[in-house]
Amino acid sequence: MLKLRKQHLDAFEAQKVAQFTTRVAAHVKAVWPAECAELGEAAVGSAVQGAIKRAVACGLTSEYDVVRFVDLTFILAGDFDTNPLAMWTRPILADRTLAPSARMDRLYQRMEEEFASIEKRLTAKT
Repeated sequence: MLKLRKQHLDAFEAQKVAQFTTRVAAHVKAVWPAECAELGEAAVGSAVQGAIKRAVACGLTSEYDVVRFVDLTFILAGDFDTNPLAMWTRPILADRTLAPSARMDRLYQRMEEEFASIEKRLTAKT
């Protein structure tokens, strides 16, 4: 009879995380090829790994939501969840009354509002 020990399960989980990280890095490189080429392979991998860890720490569990979080690190800033210029993200990420997907939906909605506001201010100056 086959017995799976904790070290076997840990190794299996590590392999799955590594595969997911590779898929997310490929996605990022496909969406932002110039930016990723400028950063370099190692920096992209590190950014993706760090963003995945931060997404999980925020309570995101679905691959879709984690990828959306990673995308925000390339859209807003690598540290958007702690960056003072994106302080509006913190209350949304911290709101445990919302389901993880609802938090991500709200972040994207608010991001669009922020970008529209910036665009409006820039247009008013010209």
